Amino acid sequence: MKLLQPQKLLDLDTVLPSDGEDYVEMSWVDNSLTLNIYYDPELPGIVRAKKAFVFLSPSYFVKTPFPGHSFFSCPDDRDLSLLSCLVEYKSSEMLDIANKPPGLPRYRHFRVYLHSVGAALHIVAQSFEVID
Repeated sequence: MKLLQPQKLLDLDTVLPSDGEDYVEMSWVDNSLTLNIYYDPELPGIVRAKKAFVFLSPSYFVKTPFPGHSFFSCPDDRDLSLLSCLVEYKSSEMLDIANKPPGLPRYRHFRVYLHSVGAALHIVAQSFEVID
């Protein structure tokens, strides 16, 4: 599947410590896909911290190995500055399918690499938010 025009939405290095996440839990509740990302905080006295990435009204999600072979093709993803980021693709075949019926709310295609679990997540949803 072709993906085009990746744009950095959120640099994970600004919301997570430099050594990244420890583990990730994924759940689908109340028409939202939530990634709970757990990490060791850099503050003394706190044992575990969490950020939640919530994707609202998801249509699709695909989990693929990372690093590894992917059925998504995007030459611009070779940009190393996008590795630790939540990215939105402005053009994708999955978006074409999700946005085919005219007049419905528009979907967006997001991608995040989760280094601790060796996965890439592609999510087609209407929006996202980060919750501390």
